[in-house]
Amino acid sequence: MPASSLHKRFWEKVNKNGRRMPHMKTRCYEWTAGVNEKGYGRIRLNGQSHYAHRVTWLLAHGRWPNPQALHKCDNSACVRLTHLFEGTQRDNLRDSVSKGRAAIAPGVAHHLAKLNLSKAQKIKALYAKGDISQVKLGKLFGVSQMTVSLIVQNKRWSSHA
Repeated sequence: MPASSLHKRFWEKVNKNGRRMPHMKTRCYEWTAGVNEKGYGRIRLNGQSHYAHRVTWLLAHGRWPNPQALHKCDNSACVRLTHLFEGTQRDNLRDSVSKGRAAIAPGVAHHLAKLNLSKAQKIKALYAKGDISQVKLGKLFGVSQMTVSLIVQNKRWSSHA
C-alpha cells in the first residue's frame, strides 16, 4: 500500500481533539477505530494487525520503533507522535514508577502474595522452636527458603513482629 494511502486511511480514524491528560500540555490524538482489551488501537497493514501508536511512528520516521513506542501521556488510545517515545519495557516501568502509577503493590496487598501477618508470625514461631527447617517451612507455606530466611531474620514482616 502506498504511504500516502496509508497516511490518509490512518488519520481518518483519529480524533485530534482527544482527552488532555493531567500531566500533558497538549491533547491526545485518540484512535477511534478498533482497539484491543487494554484500549490500544489496532490497524491492519498487509494482512497483519499492528498497534496504531506504532504505525504513527512508522509514518513519521519511515521505520518501526525499536524496540517499542511508549506513551508519555499514559493514554493507550493516543497516537500523537509528540506523546510517544522509543524505549524498552524497563523504560516503560521507570516512567510508570516516576509518575506514581506503577501497579506494584507491596506485601499482602500484592495480588500474588502468599503470606499475611498471621502466617509470617507462625513461620517465626515454628522456626524458633527449632523443630523444622527453613526449607520445610517454605514448602509448608508455599514460599521459598529465602523468603522464610528473610522472615526469621526480621528482614520481612519485621515491622509486624
